[in-house]
Amino acid sequence: MTVAPINNPIQKYRTVKILSEFSADAIRGRGTRVFEAYEINEDGQRVQGSKNVAIKDYWLDSSREAEPTILKKILEGADESMKAKFLTVLAWGNISIDGNVDSTDRITNDLKVGPRGYTDSDHPNALKFYLCQYQPKGPSKRAAPGLAPSTGSRLTLSVARFDSKTHQRIVFKEVGHPIYDENSITTVFKAARDAAEGQCKQSDLRAKPSNNSLALEFMSKKEYVHRDVSSGNILIVDGKGKLSDLEYAQIIGTGGRHGVRTVCHHFLHFLTAYSSYI
Repeated sequence: MTVAPINNPIQKYRTVKILSEFSADAIRGRGTRVFEAYEINEDGQRVQGSKNVAIKDYWLDSSREAEPTILKKILEGADESMKAKFLTVLAWGNISIDGNVDSTDRITNDLKVGPRGYTDSDHPNALKFYLCQYQPKGPSKRAAPGLAPSTGSRLTLSVARFDSKTHQRIVFKEVGHPIYDENSITTVFKAARDAAEGQCKQSDLRAKPSNNSLALEFMSKKEYVHRDVSSGNILIVDGKGKLSDLEYAQIIGTGGRHGVRTVCHHFLHFLTAYSSYI
Protein backbone atom coordinates (compact mmCIF):
# COMPACT_ATOMS: atom_id res chain seq x y z
CA MET A 1 0.00 0.00 0.00
CA THR A 2 1.38 3.40 -0.99
CA VAL A 3 0.84 6.88 0.44
CA ALA A 4 1.86 9.95 -1.54
CA PRO A 5 2.27 12.95 0.79
CA ILE A 6 2.13 16.33 -0.93
CA ASN A 7 5.62 17.46 -2.03
CA ASN A 8 7.22 14.40 -0.40
CA PRO A 9 8.45 11.01 -1.67
CA ILE A 10 5.98 8.16 -1.93
CA GLN A 11 5.90 5.92 1.14
CA LYS A 12 5.24 2.18 0.97
CA TYR A 13 3.56 0.11 3.66
CA ARG A 14 2.69 -3.54 4.17
CA THR A 15 -0.64 -4.18 5.83
CA VAL A 16 -0.89 -6.47 8.85
CA LYS A 17 -4.64 -6.65 9.37
CA ILE A 18 -7.87 -4.71 8.91
CA LEU A 19 -8.77 -2.62 11.93
CA SER A 20 -12.14 -1.41 10.64
CA GLU A 21 -14.35 -1.79 7.59
CA PHE A 22 -17.69 -1.12 9.25
CA SER A 23 -19.11 1.17 6.55
CA ALA A 24 -17.07 0.08 3.54
CA ASP A 25 -19.90 -1.90 1.93
CA ALA A 26 -22.51 0.88 1.98
CA ILE A 27 -23.86 1.82 -1.44
CA ARG A 28 -23.47 5.49 -0.64
CA GLY A 29 -20.62 6.53 1.62
CA ARG A 30 -16.88 6.97 2.02
CA GLY A 31 -15.86 3.33 1.60
CA THR A 32 -13.66 3.70 4.67
CA ARG A 33 -11.26 0.95 5.65
CA VAL A 34 -8.56 1.23 8.31
CA PHE A 35 -5.48 -1.01 8.25
CA GLU A 36 -2.66 -1.71 10.66
CA ALA A 37 0.60 -1.60 8.70
CA TYR A 38 4.33 -0.94 8.83
CA GLU A 39 6.62 0.95 6.45
CA ILE A 40 8.82 -0.97 4.02
CA ASN A 41 11.82 0.03 1.89
CA GLU A 42 12.40 -0.46 -1.84
CA ASP A 43 13.47 -4.06 -1.21
CA GLY A 44 10.19 -4.84 0.51
CA GLN A 45 11.86 -5.15 3.90
CA ARG A 46 10.58 -3.47 7.04
CA VAL A 47 12.19 -0.09 7.67
CA GLN A 48 14.52 -0.53 10.62
CA GLY A 49 13.11 0.86 13.84
CA SER A 50 9.68 1.57 12.36
CA LYS A 51 6.57 0.98 14.44
CA ASN A 52 3.16 -0.18 13.31
CA VAL A 53 0.81 2.58 12.18
CA ALA A 54 -2.85 2.90 11.22
CA ILE A 55 -3.72 3.79 7.62
CA LYS A 56 -7.16 5.15 6.83
CA ASP A 57 -8.21 4.55 3.22
CA TYR A 58 -11.36 6.42 2.23
CA TRP A 59 -13.14 8.51 -0.41
CA LEU A 60 -13.57 12.16 0.56
CA ASP A 61 -16.27 14.40 -0.88
CA SER A 62 -14.33 16.75 -3.15
CA SER A 63 -16.24 19.71 -1.71
CA ARG A 64 -15.03 18.96 1.83
CA GLU A 65 -11.74 19.74 3.50
CA ALA A 66 -9.43 16.81 4.17
CA GLU A 67 -9.40 15.52 7.75
CA PRO A 68 -5.70 16.40 8.36
CA THR A 69 -6.40 19.98 7.21
CA ILE A 70 -9.31 20.29 9.65
CA LEU A 71 -7.27 18.74 12.48
CA LYS A 72 -4.38 21.15 11.82
CA LYS A 73 -6.73 24.14 12.10
CA ILE A 74 -8.31 22.84 15.31
CA LEU A 75 -4.95 22.13 16.98
CA GLU A 76 -3.32 25.41 15.97
CA GLY A 77 -1.86 26.88 19.15
CA ALA A 78 -2.72 23.79 21.24
CA ASP A 79 -0.26 22.43 23.79
CA GLU A 80 1.01 18.86 23.77
CA SER A 81 -1.47 17.68 26.41
CA MET A 82 -4.37 18.78 24.21
CA LYS A 83 -2.83 17.32 21.06
CA ALA A 84 -2.61 14.00 22.89
CA LYS A 85 -6.41 13.81 22.88
CA PHE A 86 -6.45 13.48 19.10
CA LEU A 87 -4.70 11.16 16.66
CA THR A 88 -1.31 12.16 15.23
CA VAL A 89 -1.10 12.46 11.42
CA LEU A 90 2.25 11.26 10.06
CA ALA A 91 1.46 11.56 6.34
CA TRP A 92 -1.49 11.88 3.98
CA GLY A 93 -2.29 12.47 0.35
CA ASN A 94 -4.46 11.64 -2.66
CA ILE A 95 -4.14 8.31 -4.44
CA SER A 96 -3.02 8.48 -8.09
CA ILE A 97 -3.71 5.95 -10.83
CA ASP A 98 -1.54 6.18 -13.96
CA GLY A 99 -0.49 9.68 -12.96
CA ASN A 100 -4.05 10.95 -12.41
CA VAL A 101 -5.78 11.57 -9.06
CA ASP A 102 -8.16 8.71 -8.34
CA SER A 103 -11.59 10.34 -8.19
CA THR A 104 -15.14 9.88 -9.42
CA ASP A 105 -15.02 12.99 -11.65
CA ARG A 106 -14.57 10.97 -14.82
CA ILE A 107 -17.60 8.81 -14.05
CA THR A 108 -19.84 11.72 -13.07
CA ASN A 109 -18.87 13.72 -16.12
CA ASP A 110 -19.93 10.81 -18.31
CA LEU A 111 -23.29 10.60 -16.51
CA LYS A 112 -24.17 14.30 -16.63
CA VAL A 113 -26.52 14.02 -19.59
CA GLY A 114 -30.23 14.46 -20.13
CA PRO A 115 -32.74 17.32 -20.22
CA ARG A 116 -33.22 17.83 -16.47
CA GLY A 117 -29.87 19.47 -15.73
CA TYR A 118 -28.21 17.45 -13.01
CA THR A 119 -25.52 19.98 -12.13
CA ASP A 120 -25.48 22.10 -9.00
CA SER A 121 -24.09 25.63 -9.08
CA ASP A 122 -22.50 25.23 -5.65
CA HIS A 123 -21.17 21.74 -6.41
CA PRO A 124 -20.54 21.52 -10.17
CA ASN A 125 -19.08 18.00 -9.96
CA ALA A 126 -22.05 16.55 -8.08
CA LEU A 127 -24.73 14.34 -9.54
CA LYS A 128 -28.41 14.86 -8.73
CA PHE A 129 -30.81 11.93 -8.93
CA TYR A 130 -34.56 11.74 -8.55
CA LEU A 131 -35.55 9.18 -5.92
CA CYS A 132 -38.96 7.52 -5.91
CA GLN A 133 -40.39 6.85 -2.47
CA TYR A 134 -43.69 5.30 -1.43
CA GLN A 135 -45.29 6.76 1.68
CA PRO A 136 -48.48 5.57 3.43
CA LYS A 137 -51.49 7.85 3.02
CA GLY A 138 -53.30 6.65 6.11
CA PRO A 139 -56.17 4.18 6.55
CA SER A 140 -58.88 4.08 3.94
CA LYS A 141 -62.40 5.05 5.02
CA ARG A 142 -63.91 2.23 3.00
CA ALA A 143 -63.04 -1.45 3.36
CA ALA A 144 -64.65 -4.77 2.46
CA PRO A 145 -66.54 -6.52 5.28
CA GLY A 146 -64.20 -8.50 7.52
CA LEU A 147 -61.05 -6.88 6.13
CA ALA A 148 -58.81 -4.28 7.74
CA PRO A 149 -58.82 -0.85 6.10
CA SER A 150 -56.13 -0.45 3.45
CA THR A 151 -53.45 2.09 4.22
CA GLY A 152 -52.73 2.82 0.58
CA SER A 153 -49.64 4.67 -0.57
CA ARG A 154 -48.52 7.62 -2.63
CA LEU A 155 -45.51 8.20 -4.79
CA THR A 156 -43.22 11.09 -3.90
CA LEU A 157 -40.14 12.37 -5.65
CA SER A 158 -37.07 13.73 -3.91
CA VAL A 159 -33.70 14.86 -5.19
CA ALA A 160 -30.44 13.40 -3.88
CA ARG A 161 -27.03 14.84 -4.66
CA PHE A 162 -23.96 12.64 -4.89
CA ASP A 163 -20.78 14.69 -4.55
CA SER A 164 -17.66 13.82 -6.47
CA LYS A 165 -15.21 11.90 -4.30
CA THR A 166 -11.42 11.75 -4.15
CA HIS A 167 -9.49 8.70 -2.97
CA GLN A 168 -7.20 9.53 -0.02
CA ARG A 169 -5.07 7.80 2.57
CA ILE A 170 -3.98 9.05 5.99
CA VAL A 171 -1.20 7.53 8.09
CA PHE A 172 -1.79 7.83 11.84
CA LYS A 173 0.90 7.24 14.44
CA GLU A 174 -1.42 5.55 16.92
CA VAL A 175 -2.97 2.12 16.47
CA GLY A 176 -6.08 1.78 18.61
CA HIS A 177 -9.48 0.17 18.68
CA PRO A 178 -12.99 1.63 19.17
CA ILE A 179 -14.57 1.39 22.59
CA TYR A 180 -17.28 -0.94 21.28
CA ASP A 181 -14.57 -3.55 20.64
CA GLU A 182 -13.19 -3.34 24.19
CA ASN A 183 -14.05 -6.31 26.40
CA SER A 184 -13.33 -4.63 29.72
CA ILE A 185 -16.01 -2.19 30.83
CA THR A 186 -13.50 -0.77 33.30
CA THR A 187 -11.12 0.08 30.47
CA VAL A 188 -13.97 1.65 28.50
CA PHE A 189 -14.93 3.98 31.33
CA LYS A 190 -11.36 4.82 32.24
CA ALA A 191 -10.51 5.55 28.62
CA ALA A 192 -13.60 7.73 28.33
CA ARG A 193 -12.76 9.65 31.49
CA ASP A 194 -9.02 10.15 31.26
CA ALA A 195 -7.96 13.66 32.15
CA ALA A 196 -5.35 15.70 30.29
CA GLU A 197 -2.73 15.00 32.95
CA GLY A 198 -2.91 11.23 32.44
CA GLN A 199 -4.75 8.29 33.87
CA CYS A 200 -7.39 9.23 36.42
CA LYS A 201 -7.27 7.71 39.86
CA GLN A 202 -10.34 5.75 40.92
CA SER A 203 -11.24 8.45 43.45
CA ASP A 204 -11.01 11.15 40.78
CA LEU A 205 -13.27 9.53 38.17
CA ARG A 206 -16.29 11.61 39.16
CA ALA A 207 -14.34 14.83 39.47
CA LYS A 208 -12.38 14.91 36.24
CA PRO A 209 -13.73 15.18 32.70
CA SER A 210 -12.75 12.68 30.03
CA ASN A 211 -10.15 13.06 27.30
CA ASN A 212 -12.97 13.09 24.80
CA SER A 213 -15.12 15.66 26.61
CA LEU A 214 -12.02 17.85 26.94
CA ALA A 215 -11.34 17.36 23.25
CA LEU A 216 -14.89 18.35 22.37
CA GLU A 217 -14.71 21.33 24.73
CA PHE A 218 -11.45 22.39 23.09
CA MET A 219 -13.06 22.08 19.65
CA SER A 220 -15.95 24.22 20.88
CA LYS A 221 -13.55 26.91 22.08
CA LYS A 222 -12.02 26.88 18.61
CA GLU A 223 -15.60 27.26 17.27
CA TYR A 224 -15.70 23.80 15.74
CA VAL A 225 -18.33 21.09 16.15
CA HIS A 226 -17.47 17.41 15.58
CA ARG A 227 -20.86 16.30 14.11
CA ASP A 228 -20.05 12.57 14.13
CA VAL A 229 -19.40 11.51 17.73
CA SER A 230 -20.11 7.83 18.35
CA SER A 231 -18.62 4.77 20.03
CA GLY A 232 -16.76 4.02 16.80
CA ASN A 233 -15.01 7.39 16.79
CA ILE A 234 -13.62 7.19 20.32
CA LEU A 235 -10.50 5.02 20.17
CA ILE A 236 -8.62 3.34 22.99
CA VAL A 237 -4.85 3.75 22.66
CA ASP A 238 -2.74 2.44 25.53
CA GLY A 239 -5.77 2.53 27.80
CA LYS A 240 -6.64 6.15 27.04
CA GLY A 241 -9.34 7.65 24.88
CA LYS A 242 -8.68 9.64 21.71
CA LEU A 243 -11.23 11.46 19.56
CA SER A 244 -11.04 10.56 15.87
CA ASP A 245 -12.83 10.98 12.52
CA LEU A 246 -12.89 14.77 12.18
CA GLU A 247 -13.68 14.85 8.46
CA TYR A 248 -17.23 16.08 9.14
CA ALA A 249 -16.14 18.72 11.67
CA GLN A 250 -16.94 22.29 10.71
CA ILE A 251 -17.10 25.79 12.11
CA ILE A 252 -20.12 26.38 14.34
CA GLY A 253 -22.91 28.24 12.57
CA THR A 254 -21.88 27.48 9.01
CA GLY A 255 -24.71 24.96 8.55
CA GLY A 256 -24.90 21.80 6.49
CA ARG A 257 -24.32 22.07 2.76
CA HIS A 258 -24.14 18.50 1.52
CA GLY A 259 -27.64 17.13 2.11
CA VAL A 260 -26.28 14.16 4.05
CA ARG A 261 -26.96 13.33 7.69
CA THR A 262 -23.52 13.22 9.28
CA VAL A 263 -24.19 11.58 12.63
CA CYS A 264 -24.66 7.88 13.33
CA HIS A 265 -28.40 7.32 13.80
CA HIS A 266 -27.79 5.46 17.08
CA PHE A 267 -26.46 8.73 18.55
CA LEU A 268 -28.83 11.14 16.78
CA HIS A 269 -30.97 13.38 19.00
CA PHE A 270 -34.64 12.58 18.38
CA LEU A 271 -35.52 16.25 17.72
CA THR A 272 -32.87 16.35 15.03
CA ALA A 273 -34.17 13.10 13.58
CA TYR A 274 -37.65 14.59 13.27
CA SER A 275 -36.26 17.95 12.05
CA SER A 276 -38.69 19.73 14.34
CA TYR A 277 -39.59 20.38 17.95
CA ILE A 278 -42.13 18.02 19.50
